[in-house]
Amino acid sequence: MLVREIAESDYATVCHLWSEVIGNKWATEDAVKLHFDKTKDNRDYDTFVAVVDGEVVGFITAVTALSPGWEVGYMHLQCMAVQENSQGKGIGSAMLEHLENHAMEKGVFSMILNTGKQRKEAHTFYEQHGYEGHSYCFSKMMCGK
Repeated sequence: MLVREIAESDYATVCHLWSEVIGNKWATEDAVKLHFDKTKDNRDYDTFVAVVDGEVVGFITAVTALSPGWEVGYMHLQCMAVQENSQGKGIGSAMLEHLENHAMEKGVFSMILNTGKQRKEAHTFYEQHGYEGHSYCFSKMMCGK
């Protein structure tokens, strides 16, 4: 297995993972392409894909931000997905480790993430990797109501 930076040829597969595995109905191919085209040259955005036998089977994406008191910044893991038939094979762990190593190279202070309340398997996965669930995430749609 290889974990590498996303390429434009990966967009359709990442879109499928984002919409089908995660359930993000806004992750259309056009939206995914627009997002990655806007962020590909911004060093604060990082997206990696996992490749097995030449096929993209997962992705992980994050953004680095600054915060008062954390001048070195923190990384927010925005999304991670692995094809359902490839789950349980260490792919998610490998992508998370790759991102964590990348974060350390960038010198960030900490990593944060949110996951749906109903995604109990994801909670267990992150806890097994040293993440602590000590907060709630609230959201409000500001457009498209």
